[in-house]
Amino acid sequence: MSCTVSVVREYREIENLRPLWEQLQKHPNSDLDHYLLVCKTRKEVFSPFVAVVSNEGQPRCLVAGRVEKTVFKPQFGYLSPVGIPAKAISTIYQGVMGELSPECAAALVQMFKETVRNGDADYCVFRQLPEDSLLLEALHSSVSRSALVTPRERPAHWSLRLKPEPGFLVKNMRSKHRSWIKKKINELEAKHPNAVSWEWKTEFNDLIEFCDAIEQVAALSYQRGLGAGFFNNDEHRSRYALFARRGMLRACILRAEGRPVGFWIGTIYKGVFHSSVTGFNSIYRDIEVGTQIFLQTVDNLVKEGVGEFDFGLGDASYKQRFGDRSWKESTLHLFAPSLKGRTLRGITGFFDFADHNARRALLALGALQKVKTKWRRLVEKRDSTEPTNVSKAVDNSIESSKADSRKDADKKAQGADRNDKTE
Repeated sequence: MSCTVSVVREYREIENLRPLWEQLQKHPNSDLDHYLLVCKTRKEVFSPFVAVVSNEGQPRCLVAGRVEKTVFKPQFGYLSPVGIPAKAISTIYQGVMGELSPECAAALVQMFKETVRNGDADYCVFRQLPEDSLLLEALHSSVSRSALVTPRERPAHWSLRLKPEPGFLVKNMRSKHRSWIKKKINELEAKHPNAVSWEWKTEFNDLIEFCDAIEQVAALSYQRGLGAGFFNNDEHRSRYALFARRGMLRACILRAEGRPVGFWIGTIYKGVFHSSVTGFNSIYRDIEVGTQIFLQTVDNLVKEGVGEFDFGLGDASYKQRFGDRSWKESTLHLFAPSLKGRTLRGITGFFDFADHNARRALLALGALQKVKTKWRRLVEKRDSTEPTNVSKAVDNSIESSKADSRKDADKKAQGADRNDKTE
């Protein structure tokens, strides 16, 4: 079987791939128009990088990526202790599209090895490859351990199959948990008598107003303190506009006394709801508004006939609690055989080893989740106002976020874990 790999780096050439790409795309992150939007919006992107894999002269598979000027930041918990400027080829999440045989996967890996060997990049990063990926298998089998780093921690990706019955999640809970949820709903209502409302958005004619409202909440969420989640910047607005025009964008917004205090945003793509970002004002944490927003979102999706809720990237306790299907994903780094590549590889290995062993020690002590929660709350960027001063907290957030968000949101978002998750 003849297998060849060619690389496309020009936008005009990518347009020639549109018929095949649109036939193969199955996820909003690798949707062609979304891919092009991200490439053209992010200042750090040098060019597209799309590998076209052909069998017997016929294109069968596409691997979408980008050539980026980046800052290499290995992780230790929620920290990035060092940052090193580098040039990377980054394959996007869900960027492997189409049929990939073991022979073609091996040819694909050989192409990436030659690319970094030729000095075109300091490293390649393969984002969130599922555990049954032939590309993942080929990387492990044909790349030396001195050039490849696979994190010891492989987060689970969770999804939930939706039953065609609104309220099915609450009905299936244990009575104790169901009573707890109802108690929290009553507490929210008690704090704002006759002033709690839910909005399910399927049309977005007021996209700028919508994003301004979401920013009020995101500025007070724990995700903002971590440099993640929603940012009211050009990329998020453009992305939402793209999917809103197609009728795919959905948002659930919780309001108290007319003010937004929580949200959940995602995209319905080929019958699956793909969670994008969520957040709530941190002062409502004890009322579990995050869970309340999730349950409202699920019920609205059920009414629309959606069959699956994809929680997106990252493992979390609420995903484990509500999800009914999961699989492991790995992000791998292939480093160039240059001095800089070897240096980056050594740093990555060190911090991955330290992070893994710290997690193991905390897990053995039964303290992992407690430490993660406390650490996350330490870095939260939130007002310390008590829940009774909700209006003051939100007003402070509006003033600061309107002054700052459009200036520096793009810079902050560059360091965020794009849930993309995306990307």
